[in-house]
Amino acid sequence: MAISSWRNIFFRAAGFGVGFAVTLLLGIATWSYFSSLPKEPKPWNTNAIKSTFSELTVSTGDRLVANFQYILENTTPYDYNLPTDIEAAFIQLPKTKGLIKDHEISWDKGAFVPKDQKIAVTINLTYDYSEYSFSQNEIADLEKLSQFMNNRLREIDGFVILDKQTRYQINFAKGWSDDKTKKAKPLSD
Repeated sequence: MAISSWRNIFFRAAGFGVGFAVTLLLGIATWSYFSSLPKEPKPWNTNAIKSTFSELTVSTGDRLVANFQYILENTTPYDYNLPTDIEAAFIQLPKTKGLIKDHEISWDKGAFVPKDQKIAVTINLTYDYSEYSFSQNEIADLEKLSQFMNNRLREIDGFVILDKQTRYQINFAKGWSDDKTKKAKPLSD
């Protein structure tokens, strides 16, 4: 073989190697770019944890507290704990106006819901008497207390807890009616 044929083989091999290296680097760069793009989150699962309204009670004391009790059912094959993040709970506004954050809402944070089981949980909504022109002295008047609570309950169509980790959306539907609250008696703290 002549030197020129070895030179052709060398340059072809070098060209192939450089071409392969450039293609490999472009492939890695493309994969790296697309893998670094934000991924679309999975949709919220509204069927994993189901709730059923149980009862509504009112506690009086320094502040008025509406206690909404629900039965949660875990339909998943895994045990579950309610989120503890205070930003997870929302009030569902009436007429599908959306969700609103209320810092006076609390719930059984971290409550354990075993797989395929049902447990009772309570969502509490606290009201300051002075904030709504309802004095602490009026709590003994069941008519005024019922009217106050009915007005507040018309502003609520339920509750929603969003668990960001599992992407579970737990809907606590409205289950109370004006008739039930008119007959409600306050519970003292």
